[in-house]
Amino acid sequence: MRHNKFHNKKVHAILFPNGTDRMYCSRAEAQKQCLALGLDKACAVEFDSTKEFKRWRALRALERAGEIDCLQRQVKFELIPASHEVRVIGHKTIRKYNVGNSTFTRRDLAERYARDTGLDVTPVEEQVEITRAFTIEKAAYYTADFTYKKGDEYIVEDVKSPMTRNQADYVLRRKLMLHVHGIKLLET
Repeated sequence: MRHNKFHNKKVHAILFPNGTDRMYCSRAEAQKQCLALGLDKACAVEFDSTKEFKRWRALRALERAGEIDCLQRQVKFELIPASHEVRVIGHKTIRKYNVGNSTFTRRDLAERYARDTGLDVTPVEEQVEITRAFTIEKAAYYTADFTYKKGDEYIVEDVKSPMTRNQADYVLRRKLMLHVHGIKLLET
């Protein structure tokens, strides 16, 4: 049996296209049932807690009743973009051939053009830096449990217990969502 970091039991379910849901004990059992019913394995999903699964069912009922629209789960929001650094990883010598005002990268073409125009070929060597971008820090994301529209209002909802509501990493993400996206999280 799988548990999350707060020792809540994970819930596995099949989300049927008609709007009904069925809960299972394990991911394997849910996927096996999907195959038996002729559904895609993607219909078998995992919820972090029973409370989150029950809230999903309630929101699906509200969506079927027409009170909310565009219900989605596990929507990612970028809070801090990735940081990159460009570093020089080597040097390369490039040979070019000038014929009058024209520049060629291949000697044979430069010589043919020089013969046709009666000009001289001047070889030129140029040092070029080879650079590569490296990721210093990965992007930071917040994954919302649910998002939906209620009228003209866009709502981002997170199912939290009193214990997890005060965790430092969640509080920081909640504040960043308000600062970066202007979205106040609804905690249920």
